[in-house]
Amino acid sequence: MRRFWAAMIPGLLLAAAAPGATGPIGDLRVEIQSPAPGQVLSSAETSVQVVGGASVFGGVRYLDLFLVLDTSRSLKRTDPRDYRRAGAIGLVRSLPPRSDIQIGVVDFDRTADLLSPLTSDRDAVVGVLERLDRSGRTDLAAGIRAALDGFAMRGRQDASRVMLLFTDGKSDDDETRRAMAEARREGVAIHTLMLGTDPRGMALLGEVADGTGGSFLRVTDPARLPEAFLNLRTTGVEQVTLRVGDSAPIPAELSGGTFSGRVPVQPGENRLVATATSLDGETREHAVIIHVSGPLSVVIDAPVDGTLMTERASEITVEGQAGFFSESPSGTGALLPDGVTGVVLTVNDSPLFATTLEDGRFRGRVLLQDGENRIVATATGADGTTATAAATVSMRVPGCGELRVEAESGGKPALSLSERGVEIVVDASNSMWGRMQGRPKISVAQEILQDSLDWLPNDLRVALRVYGHQHKRELRNCEDSQLLVPFASGSRDRIRSAIGEFRPRGQTPLAYSLQQVAGDFGGFRGERAVVLVTDGIESCGGDPVAAARALQHGGRTPVHVIGFGLASGGDEDSASLRAIAQASGGRYLTARSAEELRDALTVTVGTSFRLVRGDVTVAAGALGGREPIRAPAGEYQIRIDSAPPLQLPVAIASEEHITLQLKRERGKLFHRLRRRPAAYVACHEPPGTPEAALPAAPTDGWESP
Repeated sequence: MRRFWAAMIPGLLLAAAAPGATGPIGDLRVEIQSPAPGQVLSSAETSVQVVGGASVFGGVRYLDLFLVLDTSRSLKRTDPRDYRRAGAIGLVRSLPPRSDIQIGVVDFDRTADLLSPLTSDRDAVVGVLERLDRSGRTDLAAGIRAALDGFAMRGRQDASRVMLLFTDGKSDDDETRRAMAEARREGVAIHTLMLGTDPRGMALLGEVADGTGGSFLRVTDPARLPEAFLNLRTTGVEQVTLRVGDSAPIPAELSGGTFSGRVPVQPGENRLVATATSLDGETREHAVIIHVSGPLSVVIDAPVDGTLMTERASEITVEGQAGFFSESPSGTGALLPDGVTGVVLTVNDSPLFATTLEDGRFRGRVLLQDGENRIVATATGADGTTATAAATVSMRVPGCGELRVEAESGGKPALSLSERGVEIVVDASNSMWGRMQGRPKISVAQEILQDSLDWLPNDLRVALRVYGHQHKRELRNCEDSQLLVPFASGSRDRIRSAIGEFRPRGQTPLAYSLQQVAGDFGGFRGERAVVLVTDGIESCGGDPVAAARALQHGGRTPVHVIGFGLASGGDEDSASLRAIAQASGGRYLTARSAEELRDALTVTVGTSFRLVRGDVTVAAGALGGREPIRAPAGEYQIRIDSAPPLQLPVAIASEEHITLQLKRERGKLFHRLRRRPAAYVACHEPPGTPEAALPAAPTDGWESP
């Protein structure tokens, strides 16, 4: 070190230690104070400023420093331009801004004065230094003791206590040694700086420095004083170097016991090491581990993306984690929570929902709506960056179960389970001249009826009744209803011929026509059904609802009503026609096109069935229908309007398709259930109609009731 100063700074000489020197009065310490251990830096950072303390004179976090400055008259000769004052001011201003240093000022000549107690106000200290004068003689002991009193007043217990003693002359040796001993007992290091060449003064100042663990510098050229003040190692530390991991060391700036320097860092874990070397060559290290993050990340742990909620809930808890991603040396990654200032939640276009955030874990509650809910968590970092994560939660009512009933007879699909007779009653009143799809409604109806004769099963007995075709409307004939083709063998050909012969003319005697139907069936004992195709309501003052209900006496005969070409399913005419169907246990359907009329005929000529829960019918269908009936999950009875009627229990699950297969062989009826998953269809509890109970039948496998 002595050779270093002599080579680096011409005019600065390091004096040899005096005989009997005791060496440093403490152990070397070094500490990195910033960044803090475990700190997470943004991924944008490529380097970090490292700041810390190093000392052999006590604590490394604080430094209490007294400038003890000679103001004797002789300085006007030895330092005429007052480089002493410039050097002291330069030292104060060079101290790192972030370092925790208190500075005091003592001047001495014949006596000593405490010009400034210990303070962290560096501008105030500079102001005191600018007012220093030069008069009197030199008393080193007085200056040392005045500084010791200043330490007693405001010195900090864990601080390094250091004096920087400057003089240009000699003093009383014995009294100075006694003051030196007092300083050593108080743990105060004294660094001495001498201007001049007096051998006796050099020896005494070297002894004071060595006796307290300080250093001694002699300057022969006063112009070198500012440099000498800056280069005094006030805490007994020669140098501090910094490195990251095993990288090459980088010299740190060292001033007043505080070191600082900038080192490069990389994403992931970084081990920062500060190595201090004392004036005597002793070394110590201190290390902290910091992390340089990857990008800010946020993860929603619950609910899981794609969650389907089939039970209504107004709100749901959202949990997850947020942090800066950091990769460890082993290659594994983690989210480090430091640096995340908050997380907020939104659902679709909702306002913000707050969360609690602790150790990188967030938790909050959000409101849900029916349908799809896209939950977004937005995390914000202290560096202003943001990151988002999303999870979709769908809230919907439970899906419907589906039921299809199929029948076969003789190995072929069938529309009935027993002998079945269907009477088709066609409206031929004057209103049927109205147009549909550019054609008269009567033409559409006649065409579809002709086609139906080709796909109706051969074992289905069919009769045809027409009303309103014989008398003009003006005659108001309310008995204008005629059985054109009765139930008989070969009726298909006769119906085909009859369909093309009648023309719309008169009134709409619905009640009268339904009253005649009972006689049309005669003694027929099989399944019975009436299919009424009409575009209007009763026009003769009759009660078609009562007539339909009367058909239940003497054998169940449901009246299925097809409202043909009506404007709306919710108008007054539709309500009247629906009442006819309900009164007889039949179905009401609307048809506003040829295709819909064809579909309506298909589901009304087949044997009807109902899905019943308790005493309420929740859905109805017919053999041959193309669409299944749908109902909420539950325990039901399937009631089939065969002759005799058939009732089977069935359990329907949500989003399950059930096919009930029925077949007749050798005069016996068998059935079985087949199940498979069904596509989701939202299911709401349907309004039901009261229904009478029927005897139950067995359900497992192909069985006969």
